[in-house]
Amino acid sequence: LITVLKIILLMSLTGCALVQKTGEMLGDDDLVKASSEMTPRQEYFLGRAACAKILSNQKIHSSQELNSYINTLGQFLVVHSSRPFVYKSYQFAVLEDQTPAAFSAPGGFVFVSKGLLDKAKTEDEIAAVLAHEISHVVLKHANVAIKNKSALKSVSKIGSFVASFVTDGAVDAEDGEMFTEFVTGVADITFGKDQEMAADKEAINILINAGYDPSLLSSILESIDSQAGFLSKHPRSESRMNAIKEELAQKQFAKNSSDRQKRFEKYKKLL
Repeated sequence: LITVLKIILLMSLTGCALVQKTGEMLGDDDLVKASSEMTPRQEYFLGRAACAKILSNQKIHSSQELNSYINTLGQFLVVHSSRPFVYKSYQFAVLEDQTPAAFSAPGGFVFVSKGLLDKAKTEDEIAAVLAHEISHVVLKHANVAIKNKSALKSVSKIGSFVASFVTDGAVDAEDGEMFTEFVTGVADITFGKDQEMAADKEAINILINAGYDPSLLSSILESIDSQAGFLSKHPRSESRMNAIKEELAQKQFAKNSSDRQKRFEKYKKLL
């Protein structure tokens, strides 16, 4: 009965405080853990598992030089964010996927696809995409999505396993199926309009602080087909594009530099 009750509560209660209070009343440590804030270490294990799921179907681009370029660019942007440090640091890589796509996971894991790099015309556009993905990590959007009603419902069979598996990154063999189901849910998270707009705003600040042209965020969004991988995860809406324009109207920023453009064209040839 208690196990069934835990599952029902995890599915139906959207407020983490309510879940925690219920856990305390039942004397159930698992429910209390499930509702608590993830530590940086737990974020890392969760993000690593989600990335492993992605890499079971995708390959890292073979060019070490290209991956090093994207990682260096990403690390430079991270320094100018409001959350420059995460457990074991941010990590960036290029996927072989031809579909324009980008993905971030808890713990600071960020991927961009070959297809997205193909679409980009400047380094500032790539910086804009990376800054947007970094912003989702900074603002802990995936953490919130995992705790909300829809995310918990998708993994409701796991019950208290939601809490226990992020404790040390270890999973028993008998829990393998549940683990796979949960991680798939994390890897497939789609953010809502409010989260996308918040990430855009944070990204604009990162780009300005790092000396990049934030107007290229709207440029790269407009150049990608609405059905492409990146926009299927990060939907482009009229209100979102207008919010970017309004935010930019209040800012002063540098334009794309010729030095950056030469560097970008050099590394783009590696695709």
